[in-house]
Amino acid sequence: RLRPSWLLALLFAMVTMNGHAADTRASKINFTLLGTLLEVDDGDTLVMRGAGGGRFTIRLSDLDAPEIEHARNPYRERRSCRAAPRRAPGQSGGEAARAALAQRAPRKAAVRAECYTIDHYGRPVCHVFVAGVNLNLEQLRDGWGMLLSKRAWQRDPASSGAEQAARSARRGIWSAARAERPEQWRARCWCQGDCAARAR
Repeated sequence: RLRPSWLLALLFAMVTMNGHAADTRASKINFTLLGTLLEVDDGDTLVMRGAGGGRFTIRLSDLDAPEIEHARNPYRERRSCRAAPRRAPGQSGGEAARAALAQRAPRKAAVRAECYTIDHYGRPVCHVFVAGVNLNLEQLRDGWGMLLSKRAWQRDPASSGAEQAARSARRGIWSAARAERPEQWRARCWCQGDCAARAR
């Protein structure tokens, strides 16, 4: 027979556990896409063909990978970016991040994308699994992505630990003495035209 003090403690534990359950990644999923991988665009974006035949460009949730070069700089359309270069140069580590994702997600691989929202480019924002492997966490663990600056965009509580492990081991982009966040690179290089590599 439980004493009142033990009963209160048990009820508190159950409420606390339920509160934590609401913070899990699974509780934030709004839709799931199944299909096959067509190509990897960069370190945080891939393209898949859905089981129903649709083509989806998927943005990996929780992380921002270093940028690759683009022939057309999207920042040139912004009034605040008057010094934006015509081409968008690649960031150090951008091609390596893309290669790492492509190695984990070979073409025609079966893909499961557990998605949360649609971004302003019309891309589903998802955690992506190939053969049961969480590609988002693997990119973070190997240092080929950084956590997004807005906490609301981090859906998986395990993402923080994955990034910290890469930083501690100085893997991927964290091997540089002064790793620059992709959002800072875009603002400095793609918008302001200051694309020279900063001192390491």
